Amino acid sequence: MWISYTIMNNNFKILFQQEKEILKEKLCPPKNFWTFLKTTTYQSTLDIANTPPYITEQFEEFKTYYTKYSFLWFIPFIGWFSYELINLFKEKKFIIQSVAPFFALPLIFCLIAFVQFLRMNLDRKPTITIDKKGLEVRKLNLYITWDNLVDTYIKTTSRRNSNSEDLIICYYDEPSKSFKQKEVSLNNLQQKSDLIAYAIELLKMKFDEAK
Repeated sequence: MWISYTIMNNNFKILFQQEKEILKEKLCPPKNFWTFLKTTTYQSTLDIANTPPYITEQFEEFKTYYTKYSFLWFIPFIGWFSYELINLFKEKKFIIQSVAPFFALPLIFCLIAFVQFLRMNLDRKPTITIDKKGLEVRKLNLYITWDNLVDTYIKTTSRRNSNSEDLIICYYDEPSKSFKQKEVSLNNLQQKSDLIAYAIELLKMKFDEAK
C-alpha cells in the first residue's frame, strides 16, 4: 500500500511539473505591431517574492480588501446634475423627450460610479484570503489547498495611460480531475501585488515546512 501511494504521489509531482512548463509557454505572449499600444507581461509570484527590495514581514494569515474611496470625488457630478435640473425647472423646459438624450449618458455613468463606490466601501469581507492551508478567492467562490496549487502568476497589462494587474491561478481540480486556470483582478485593492505574491510564497513555504 505504501509503495502504491508513493508511485501515485510521484506521478502527481510529474504531472504538476509538466503543467508548470505548459503554463510558462502559454504565458509568453508573442510581440507584434500593436505592442506599443498594449503590452502584457507575466511574472511568477516566486520570482516577484525573490526580487529586491525583499519583503521580510511575517504572518500566519493574509487578507486583501478593496480600497476605501472618499465620497468627495462624487460631489462634483451630483452638483452639476442638480444645477442643470434646477435651471430646467426654472425655464419650464422639463420635457422628458427633450431632456432624456442629454442626461441619459451622464446619469448612467453617475449611477454606475455610485454603485461601484458603495460596493467597495461597504464590502468589509476579504477578497482574497491566504493562510497555511491554502488560497481562497471569494469573488470566484474558489478555495485551493496548497497540495492542489500548480503555480501562480501576476499578469500586468500596460496601456498608454493605465496599468492593470491580475492574479493567475493554475490548480488541480479534484472533482473534475483536471488542471484549471482562473484569473482574478488585483485592481482597487489596498494591498499591492508584490505583497500578495510574497504572502502566497511565504505561506506556501510554511505549509511545506509543516509537512
